[in-house]
Amino acid sequence: MTKDQRRRIRYRTNFNALLKGDSSEGDAVVRNLSLTGLQIECTHQVMAELTPNTQRPDPRAPITVHVHFQVPTSRQSRADIDLECLIIYARRQAKDRYIIGAEFSSFEHHCEDDLQDYMNHFGERA
Repeated sequence: MTKDQRRRIRYRTNFNALLKGDSSEGDAVVRNLSLTGLQIECTHQVMAELTPNTQRPDPRAPITVHVHFQVPTSRQSRADIDLECLIIYARRQAKDRYIIGAEFSSFEHHCEDDLQDYMNHFGERA
C-alpha cells in the first residue's frame, strides 16, 4: 500500500503483535502504520486461522481482526495499543509469510492518543 492509497504518512515499525479473530489468535509483526491503518506480517497458519474458508479477503466484505501491540511514547516506555481493524488485503510474500493490510475501525481505551504520540516523537517515516 502506498502513501497515496492511505493518504497518510506511513511509519516503519517492527512491533510484535497479537492478532485475534472470531475464533483464533496468533502472533504477527506490525511492519508499518499510519493514522488510518497498518501493515502486518504473519505466517501462513495465522493467516489461515484468521480467514478460514476464504480464498482472499474481499474489500467489500472485510474481515475484522483485533490487533494488540505496544509502542513507546513521550510519557511511558510501553503504551498498549488495542485496535479493531478491517483486513483490506492479504498477499503471500513467501512460502510461510503473508502481508496483511488493515484499516482501523475502532480504537480501544483511547489509544489513538498514544499512537499519535508515538508517531510524533519516535516514528520513522517509511
